[in-house]
Amino acid sequence: MILQRLFVAVICVCWAIAVAPVLAAESESDASPFIFAPSALAPAPSRGWVILLPGQDELGFNEIAAHYEKIALLLNANGFDTLIVPYEEAYDGDVDGDVDSVGEKIAAVTMRAVNWMRRTHPGKEDDPGAVIAWAEGAQGLSVLAATGSRYPLPRLVASAAFYPDIDDDQVFDSRLPMLVQIGAEDETASELRHYFRAREPGSVEPEVIFQDDARRAFDVERFAEPETVRATPLIGGSVTLAYNAGAARAAQQKMLTFLKARLEAPE
Repeated sequence: MILQRLFVAVICVCWAIAVAPVLAAESESDASPFIFAPSALAPAPSRGWVILLPGQDELGFNEIAAHYEKIALLLNANGFDTLIVPYEEAYDGDVDGDVDSVGEKIAAVTMRAVNWMRRTHPGKEDDPGAVIAWAEGAQGLSVLAATGSRYPLPRLVASAAFYPDIDDDQVFDSRLPMLVQIGAEDETASELRHYFRAREPGSVEPEVIFQDDARRAFDVERFAEPETVRATPLIGGSVTLAYNAGAARAAQQKMLTFLKARLEAPE
């Protein structure tokens, strides 16, 4: 009888060990969709936190995750904490509430992501922050940066955008310093020039740079072979996504210089 009980006990232990990886995998599926990475200069204080808002479709996080992860690593190496917000996958109407626009949807998810970051990584409450957005992600940035925003992010002090997608019903309005970088050959360049010139009274004037000989997605290596897509599915004009290594390097260096000048440097 004793041997029988011992045999059963051993079987139970073996079963528990065998299913442990399965349970671990199940628990990972419940993890946050937000991706936080600390400054690589620790234990020195970080310069602050930087949120990365991807584009959509061909520029969405699921399509070019390696691009956003590469930018996060670059920022980490320069002393910034980073938070990638894959808002398309993370949006939950029951949690984020009903929204009236794509921009508000992105802003609501971003606000939840920042709250998650501060809760799970204590000590970030007093750190300054910035937002970098690509293409459609900039619609969320415009909501976050607007005067009197419904989605205020404490200690948000700067922002940057790569070839931003704009809401035709809105006039540019930002309470934050903003760096905007666009390919000079981007099919939407003319429209964007007008958008940034015609801004709300009192809005902070953005620093807008048009990268020579560059098109949309000039900083994304995935498009070393250019790809033409419609700006709006089924309707509207087309845009060409094309990587330009020289423009990418120049834009990333400008981004780092801009952020370092506006976020607190380590003590």
